[in-house]
Amino acid sequence: RAKAFETDWQYMMNKLITIVGLMFVAVWIVPLLRRLDLVSVFNYLEMRFHPAIRMIGSALCMAMHVGGRMSVVLFLPALAIATITGIDVVISILIMGVCTIVYTAMGGMRAVVWTDFVQVIVLMGGALFAIFFIFHALGSEAIFATAEAFDKTKLVNLSFDLTQPTVWGFLFLILFDVVLTFPKDQVLMQRTLATDSPKAAGRSIWMFAAIMLPGGLIFYGIGTVLFAYYKANPERLDPLLPIDATFPLFISAELPAGLTGLIIAGIFAAAMGTLSGTINSIATLLSVDFYAKLTRNRTEQQTKRFAEWMTVVVGLVGIGLALLLSRLNIHSLLDLTIEMAGLLGGGFA
Repeated sequence: RAKAFETDWQYMMNKLITIVGLMFVAVWIVPLLRRLDLVSVFNYLEMRFHPAIRMIGSALCMAMHVGGRMSVVLFLPALAIATITGIDVVISILIMGVCTIVYTAMGGMRAVVWTDFVQVIVLMGGALFAIFFIFHALGSEAIFATAEAFDKTKLVNLSFDLTQPTVWGFLFLILFDVVLTFPKDQVLMQRTLATDSPKAAGRSIWMFAAIMLPGGLIFYGIGTVLFAYYKANPERLDPLLPIDATFPLFISAELPAGLTGLIIAGIFAAAMGTLSGTINSIATLLSVDFYAKLTRNRTEQQTKRFAEWMTVVVGLVGIGLALLLSRLNIHSLLDLTIEMAGLLGGGFA
């Protein structure tokens, strides 16, 4: 949303190319991993190369998700809640973080799956209503005219400047990040490997790809219609707010109170659903790739207890990093996420 509001739709190309990469993953990668019957996807690296490679890969994955994903996923909704309700960012981070830790530790993978399901319904519903609200307020002609005048729906960038969101940069990214190293994402693969059949596993990847396109259109669309709305009503926009707070400002100032509550619930659901999946997956990696490998004479109950405690520890680390982000002056959290993913995950291929 924020990136589309500030610039255009060029980052949307990333999703379109990712869908192509996911087709390859569904056909070739998932069946391979299913045949190997893995809990941690990094066990493949031990089978193929060496136990040390497995542990290095697993550690990089944990650093990427905890440092480059959890912190942002906690901080961004907290910023939204603070803009909408006035609740302090620190308090919002603590509420979301602690609640997620509790239900993830108690409910495990089943809790993760069901919260993700609720997250999609609530968040998409609130986003669609916001788009319809702006179309009703401005009219489609005014929105399309503004988008065309400021080139807000530019999608394809064929420049060879790889510091920009170009098609070539995204193709390179998808080749190495999706096709070659998609299994490094334990968060996504754990959902896939937890299915009850190879056909269901492949179907989960196809479903992920199918949701990605309409989801991207909806959220990039919000950025575009928001730009048109504030171009028509510039006095309603606080120029001192960071761009990531633009949509929360619109929710709090423009939408009916009842709907505001629904979208706040959607923001919480989205953040907590993503967090729970990440926490559960990282706790699994710590348990399977490190505790199980480095300890002897352990019981199944001890391994399970270790994973539960790691759920708490990982969640607390994520909360701490989110609190650190809240003290920094960050222009765009999307850019920060991409930079952190490249820094911590770029060595996988």
